[in-house]
Amino acid sequence: MVGSALAFSAGVFLCISLGDLLPEVHFHSHDRFKLTFLFLVGIGLAYALRFVESGAVHGLEMLP
Repeated sequence: MVGSALAFSAGVFLCISLGDLLPEVHFHSHDRFKLTFLFLVGIGLAYALRFVESGAVHGLEMLP
């Protein structure tokens, strides 16, 4: 149940962020690369935090 709620909230977050980001990319063509790059960095950071959280939540040792 919790996993489904978290997946739903993550999907809503992505929908809202894309809804706000895509018009900005369209209207600010001079910043198109920077805005797209930073959005992808944010998605990558969220994905990377999954690995850090997984070890901490389950009491596993953290890898250096």
